[in-house]
Amino acid sequence: MKPEMYIQENEKNILLKEFFAERAEGYHTFWQDLCNKYPGWEVDFVYRNCEPPAQFMAEIGAKLIDSAIITELTKEHFNPAVEIDALLITADNFHMFAPIHDKANPAPEMFWTSERIAEKLDRWRIYMSGSNYVLMSLWGNESEIFALEVQNVNAGASLLSTTAQFAFGSGKQKMLYFVSDNMPIQYEAAQQVGFISCGKCATYQGVIRPLGTTQ
Repeated sequence: MKPEMYIQENEKNILLKEFFAERAEGYHTFWQDLCNKYPGWEVDFVYRNCEPPAQFMAEIGAKLIDSAIITELTKEHFNPAVEIDALLITADNFHMFAPIHDKANPAPEMFWTSERIAEKLDRWRIYMSGSNYVLMSLWGNESEIFALEVQNVNAGASLLSTTAQFAFGSGKQKMLYFVSDNMPIQYEAAQQVGFISCGKCATYQGVIRPLGTTQ
């Protein structure tokens, strides 16, 4: 089965979604091809509502970096929360957002560092209130909440409402939010606004190198 693959040349990163093979040889052949073309690159495997191939993940040394609940919000289910004063982050005030984001999501675990976000700022919508913030992607037919850093449910619901108002006002039909299992505040905030749980997602990360090597 040919995987859904996204290649990011500048960052030397490959994203693979739901990669499965019928036999072990299929996994090994595919991996060898990656080793020949992209040695040393970082690779992320994303599996939604399905069990990843555990043996293959172990063989290539890929580690589970995130397990999340998939939630979605439609305009019909949107339940706006009381909004707080939030600052829209632009190129002019990006310096206010950058250190807070990088502290909450340090590299190399987080691919979308503030530096990479700044390079493609037109693809994002960011709102801040104090040290709380929400980061939403704007590409594709669906907006996706990429990060929600808050200390309480009400602040989270308010910031999610602000992004939802913008997304639906811009013609988006649906919003997605992959809430990590260890983020109960964010999950409750999403539910309060109307996000509905619709599955699970697991993300594995590794480095492209020949089987049997560790560095």
